[in-house]
Amino acid sequence: MRVMRWMFRSVLALSALAGAAAHAEEDAFSLTGGVRARYETLGGQFRAGLDGGDQLFSVRTNILGQARIDDVTLAAELVDSRAYLGDAGGSIGNGEVNALELVQAYAKWRFGQSSLQVGRFTMDLGSRRLVERSNFRNAPNGFTGARYDRGGLTLFYTLPQTRLPDDKPSLLDNEIAYDAETSDYRFWAAFFSKPGLPFGARGEIFLFGLDDDRPGPNGIGRDRHLLTPGFRIVRTPADDAFDFEIEAGAQRGDLNGLDVEAGYAHATLGYRWGNDWSPRLSFLFDYASGDASPTDDKHNRFDPLFGSRTGDFGPTGIFGPIARANLIAPGLRLEAEPRDGIELSASWRALWLDEPRDAFAGTGVRDASGLSGDAAGHLLQAAIELSPRDNLTLETGLAALIKDDFLERAPNANGEGDAAFGFASITLTF
Repeated sequence: MRVMRWMFRSVLALSALAGAAAHAEEDAFSLTGGVRARYETLGGQFRAGLDGGDQLFSVRTNILGQARIDDVTLAAELVDSRAYLGDAGGSIGNGEVNALELVQAYAKWRFGQSSLQVGRFTMDLGSRRLVERSNFRNAPNGFTGARYDRGGLTLFYTLPQTRLPDDKPSLLDNEIAYDAETSDYRFWAAFFSKPGLPFGARGEIFLFGLDDDRPGPNGIGRDRHLLTPGFRIVRTPADDAFDFEIEAGAQRGDLNGLDVEAGYAHATLGYRWGNDWSPRLSFLFDYASGDASPTDDKHNRFDPLFGSRTGDFGPTGIFGPIARANLIAPGLRLEAEPRDGIELSASWRALWLDEPRDAFAGTGVRDASGLSGDAAGHLLQAAIELSPRDNLTLETGLAALIKDDFLERAPNANGEGDAAFGFASITLTF
């Protein structure tokens, strides 16, 4: 039934788009897309409950059609995210597999300086730390609802799409199931951006809301209601000049009867030299609160909502040990462009737990007694991206998680030593 429902909805959306295209002028219809193939390998597992190495070969194909008639745009996008070489003992999830999904199907009206978008769509807002489409991850985030934009103001009210299937046997078989929305799961925001601040900076203020009343395991509801206000000030990199970024937010609400008191912060200070390689060196700092006590009446672990990890913490996929939760992470990053079409980057992060009794970041490793300390280790990364043609991108990278006391001594640490990760990908667009 799920497959039949998916076929019906997809055919309906594409038929509507085809009908609109037939009435649009020739230059008002566009068809774009791409294919990305990537191989990943992981030696030395860091996730609690898993052991042994892992590998994955993933393929993501997307086709986006848009028809523009006067002030109205109709769009539909099919995204086919599949993965191979995984096994039942690996970390494969619905972030890697979401076969043949109609991720976007919307109508967008423009009137004056405003626009209104209704239907299924993806989003990137601000730094993308709290809401993003996702790029490195194979399957993007999708939302169903309405979005209003005017100048620097964005308002939206949506039902996040729950990627299906979500059981490992179905994911390993790349089964097709239409992603679901429910009124029990709601995500909304008010976001405002203003350029022209002192020092050439741009400012942002925002408020994100998440309400999750979906049934959980054994019929117990999630009962998650979060408000996340925050701000961001950023000056983009320029030759022979300093750049900076400061972003911070609080999180309040309730989670299963516990009062939520959490927060996060990010800071960057960089400088780019204006020579042939345009090297840029930046100092980084990230903080996200952890839960101070598993037995009190408060919940202090920050929830990163639908945000990006790749921009700050490197590749995810079957890697991605760092999440914006229970984390203190200062570091350095060096970037360079030897010539057009070549981008190099390398980074180092020192890793600590904000609260030693909570699980560390995205690893699931925890010591409820707090006796394993708060030193998690170090994260090293290097990557190169080549774009020999406008429609061709080649990327490869290496990363290593050097474990310290906590990741070695915590009760559910798997004891496999340091983790090493590598990937190579090719992307073709049209």
